[in-house]
Amino acid sequence: MGARTFILDAWDYRERLLDRALSYEFLTAEAVAAEKKRLTVTRASLVAQFDEHGVQASRLGKSPRTWHGLNTEADLFKKMRMPHIYDLDYAWLSNETHVNIGAIELELQEAFEGKTGFGPKGHLPPEVLLASSHAIPEVLAQLSNLLGLNRHDEAVEMQRTFRDELWGASV
Repeated sequence: MGARTFILDAWDYRERLLDRALSYEFLTAEAVAAEKKRLTVTRASLVAQFDEHGVQASRLGKSPRTWHGLNTEADLFKKMRMPHIYDLDYAWLSNETHVNIGAIELELQEAFEGKTGFGPKGHLPPEVLLASSHAIPEVLAQLSNLLGLNRHDEAVEMQRTFRDELWGASV
């Protein structure tokens, strides 16, 4: 769909990060210039490869805020007919990454109970296993489709088995 748009948008983002690093004097002007020069050469090579294979830039919507042109990531997952992946995996991982209230609720609860501490809790959160139960079979199914292995149904069954083992057959 928008591979070219995604990659080139990421390059623009990297350039903005370099400008920010310079403004905070984290990098010198010379270091930023050298990195931008390297990025320009790499980007030109990448654009040439896209052109060689006829890969055009495309967006699903008109919003300038996102690489795909839709208003939100939730909109993208809906468009892909995968809202469950957004709701169960992406949103949770995004909340953890951006440290919103959902990410620190357990820590707040423990603080109120006088059990504060730092570091991992000693177990994998079930959400990570849930995300893995979606991602691993999906990758296998896509590889099966791409390589013509005709094993898509086995990958889907893996997800069902993983889910049942993780959450019980009632889910």
